[in-house]
Amino acid sequence: MKRAVTLCTLALALALSALADTAGSSLTKEERSYLAQYLRETREKFLQEIAGLSDAQMKFKPDAKSWSVFDIAEHLAKGEDVIYALVTERIMKSPAQPEWKGEKGPRIKDLAIVMYLTNRAANKLQAPEPVQPSGKFASKAEIIASFEKSRARTINYIETTEDDLRGHFRENGIGVIDGYQWLLVVAAHTDRHLEQMREVKAHAGFPSK
Repeated sequence: MKRAVTLCTLALALALSALADTAGSSLTKEERSYLAQYLRETREKFLQEIAGLSDAQMKFKPDAKSWSVFDIAEHLAKGEDVIYALVTERIMKSPAQPEWKGEKGPRIKDLAIVMYLTNRAANKLQAPEPVQPSGKFASKAEIIASFEKSRARTINYIETTEDDLRGHFRENGIGVIDGYQWLLVVAAHTDRHLEQMREVKAHAGFPSK
């Protein structure tokens, strides 16, 4: 995980160093490219983590209070839909606050959001009830289909939208963040739970097949 976070941090630092102040209504080329790539990378890592796992392996729980890989995958699939809807149906329909763009207002750096979310050891979070595992999906195949469809939609949106994502804000547990940063949460949230999947798979009781 440390190596993965380091690589993500480096990529973020390089991308952020190239960003211009978003005074216009659309995102910069660098912002689109960085987030789309992060979304693609975490999608591929997600698929790799669950590839080849049997039903027994997917549903193994280290203890009664822990999530299985199946539970984590369901949480990620549901979470992506919830955040996407929040951004497109609520945040972007709220009044714009252009005075907060750039370095103005209650700003949180993009890199700080990623580092916070991917540091599971230091930052414990409780999933809201709507995105907790509930048995929504009957199989691993259903989860994969839902996740891939949603992730493709998110990537297409970030690559093509002219919405002023940097000019609309909503508070979460981290602080006041803009629409672009809410979509950054989608990718970093995936990264966070990939580490949780690895922890489950590394448990001494994890089925061999």
